[in-house]
Amino acid sequence: MADLRTASEIDPVDVELLGLGILEHAAGCGVDLLPEDVIVTSHDDSGRLIGGASGNTLGRWLYVARLWVAPERRGTGLGRRLMEAVEAEARQRGCAESFLNTFAFQARPFYERLGYAVFAEMLDPDEPDRSRYWMRKRLAS
Repeated sequence: MADLRTASEIDPVDVELLGLGILEHAAGCGVDLLPEDVIVTSHDDSGRLIGGASGNTLGRWLYVARLWVAPERRGTGLGRRLMEAVEAEARQRGCAESFLNTFAFQARPFYERLGYAVFAEMLDPDEPDRSRYWMRKRLAS
């Protein structure tokens, strides 16, 4: 019987091998699952990072994994500009849809103003701020 190991620190070699196994299986099914990273950043005049959006594209999907704007720059339109730029890059790559996830304490209303809609949620009745929402948006061509 094979042994199972649980660890709190991730071995990068194991992660790489897991990914390769998934890619090999998908390739055997005729599917290319190799994502292409995308990042858009903004820096102030001194070169300090003040915001960014990153994720990846895979097939016709953009996954926005991270969006961050420095606290003093929030409410200035920078977040909207970052999202518009990452979505524009995804369109150039042939993406038709975008998806992301956010917690209740984060930016759900912001994403809704950008045209994202909740398609799945995990509500936490004990800690409502920890409820999580998965959102998607059709990217106009």
